[in-house]
Amino acid sequence: MRSVDMKRTPKTLNAEYVDVAFLLGILWCAALMVPEATRNVMLADHPGTSAFLLCAVSAIVATVFRRPIAKAHSGWRFALLALGLPFVGAALWVLSVTLINWFSDPSGTPIWEAAVVAVSVLPVALGVVAVSAFYVVIPMGVLSQYVMHRLARSQGNDPHVHTAT
Repeated sequence: MRSVDMKRTPKTLNAEYVDVAFLLGILWCAALMVPEATRNVMLADHPGTSAFLLCAVSAIVATVFRRPIAKAHSGWRFALLALGLPFVGAALWVLSVTLINWFSDPSGTPIWEAAVVAVSVLPVALGVVAVSAFYVVIPMGVLSQYVMHRLARSQGNDPHVHTAT
């Protein structure tokens, strides 16, 4: 049997990174079903769409913050990303769900009004979730940061290794 030599090009490495981030989004969906507050929000409107958006947001946040994720191997940077990036993702998810809900019934509230309401309740909603689901959000944030950091470093995104250009 002949083995296939898969070359690890930058394109395939990036796809692998995004795939892992998307899969972590699935794990986030499962974990967020444990606390009642997050479960009720996730299942409120369009649960399948909400879950898909959470996975997509996970991939987007991991990709946008790839360099800081790769650099933060321990200490305050690691903790800042592990605790902060879930809130960035939650904010993007809430805005995404707001847009999806608006597009599913555009005859109601004007889009700008829906966005203003979403942005105005966002800090309070994220605060409530942080308090009620801390026992899920903190470990999942640490796990996500650890996994994405290790993957980024294994793919050659090690900030401590300088290559000649």
